[in-house]
Amino acid sequence: MLFYISPQIISSLIDNPENKRIIDAIDNLAFSRRNGYHLLTADYSDLKILKSFEKLERKTLSVFNFIFQTWSEIGSLKNQFKNYVEIVLEPNILDIKNENGKKIILLSIDYIQNFELLNKTKILAENQEEIDFYIFISNLYKNKKGFRHIPLNYYPLMGGGDTTAQVFKTEKAQKKSFCLCFADKDIKYPNCEIGQTLKKIETENEIPIPLCELLPINVREIENLIPLKLVEKACQDFNHKKGYEFIIKMKDANLDEGIKYLDFKKGISLKKFIELKNTEYLQFLKEILTKTNLLTEIDFDKNREIIKTELNYSFAKIQDIKTNNEQINIDFFNETNIIYGMGDNLLNRLMNENLNNEIITDSDLLQFQLEEWIKIGEYITFWTCSGSHIAS
Repeated sequence: MLFYISPQIISSLIDNPENKRIIDAIDNLAFSRRNGYHLLTADYSDLKILKSFEKLERKTLSVFNFIFQTWSEIGSLKNQFKNYVEIVLEPNILDIKNENGKKIILLSIDYIQNFELLNKTKILAENQEEIDFYIFISNLYKNKKGFRHIPLNYYPLMGGGDTTAQVFKTEKAQKKSFCLCFADKDIKYPNCEIGQTLKKIETENEIPIPLCELLPINVREIENLIPLKLVEKACQDFNHKKGYEFIIKMKDANLDEGIKYLDFKKGISLKKFIELKNTEYLQFLKEILTKTNLLTEIDFDKNREIIKTELNYSFAKIQDIKTNNEQINIDFFNETNIIYGMGDNLLNRLMNENLNNEIITDSDLLQFQLEEWIKIGEYITFWTCSGSHIAS
């Protein structure tokens, strides 16, 4: 986070140089900046005062001297960032101020009388691979926006299922750290309800607090955000390639928006295809199957019945083999897909690739991906921005 010390704090300190409440807060802010946990700034005229204010610790003075000397590099960040923290003098203030498209967290110096809140921002997601992918996205965003020189510093938190909601609830209740929580919407077709995981997190977030931000990702799962050129890179195996090729068919059929609802990992099995009852899901599935020429619209329902008959016959045959105790390897029919997936470990395979030299441009992203990438890049950059360690 970028912490901005408001002018009223400096004015009050000048009027009362012995004000321990202000001095302790400023020393703590400087300690956080010295360790590279966050960025710190103030108005140029106020920095000029802080860098030589004799009541502050020697190490604090060296931090403000460094910030003053590097003002030309970081002085404009407050104007460029859409999110930052403004440290205010009023007691017990913890609020949001929306101003000119910015979301500014107003934080009383009462909250930083001890150091806990000034530790690294926490990123809460399902697993480490997800967090790594979000950081990959934000690094590309930084480079594009001219923030390449700003490092990111954060502490990863793992959730997954109901655990994510519980961890987020704990972080909110403690009010001891900044926490950015990511959760995909688990949407399977247009106008679909969000998934249970996000619903539970939203329940815990009914009364939000400025220190903790929930960022719902408007796709089925995080894999739907992978650019197609990187999907291809992670799908060289024959079966995985089938899944990738179907996505390309969707893109060629102008079904870009539908890709956000596709199950990248599992695809659609024949068994699931015949068991679907939700009419909206079926309509979505019919559209993508017919427009990609896998099925004609006339044959859609007919094929569901044919597959069901074959599937029942296959199960009966399997049962007969089991009854006679025959030893035979069976290719379970219900594991065959009508739309192939690209494997449960798709994201893991991708993150194990060397992505350091990958350049993703706007044209490499589908429209819904571009929108989510910008949102993710902004939030992670603004919430986890930090500085290099300052030697004292």
